Amino acid sequence: MAVWRHNQWPASAALLLMLSAATASAQERTVNDLVSAVVRIKTYINPDARTGDNLGHRREGSGVVLDNNGLVLTIGYLMVEAQAAEIVTLEGRTVPANVVGYDHETGFGLLQASLPLNVAPMPMGSSADVKQQDQLLVVSHGGAGRVGAVLVVS
Repeated sequence: MAVWRHNQWPASAALLLMLSAATASAQERTVNDLVSAVVRIKTYINPDARTGDNLGHRREGSGVVLDNNGLVLTIGYLMVEAQAAEIVTLEGRTVPANVVGYDHETGFGLLQASLPLNVAPMPMGSSADVKQQDQLLVVSHGGAGRVGAVLVVS
């Protein structure tokens, strides 16, 4: 899941978001531009994996494209003990991926696409800029229909 700051919900069909000032050039992008950087992750876990019985041998979730080289951040349980991984873009293109690493402290994992994703990476801000009562967007893979507004309560 990825989170972006927004100031209001414009009524127009071409919904624009103003990213936080910490984001590169504080640029405006459409919701479709932003959600395209949130991809589906599919992993196939070794049949002998110790986590297979609890977490399953086929796992799916979301990831965020971090750079133009196809580096994707995801939640670690999706890729722990994976023997194969795939990244699926918003357009439905499936690209094989390699497990790069898993951080036990944060629970995050990194995948690297084997081929170019042709997806603009997510512009990054700083979580330190988020404060109580800020309005944010929460996004899962699947396009603009998978965007939800949230309010930071603490």
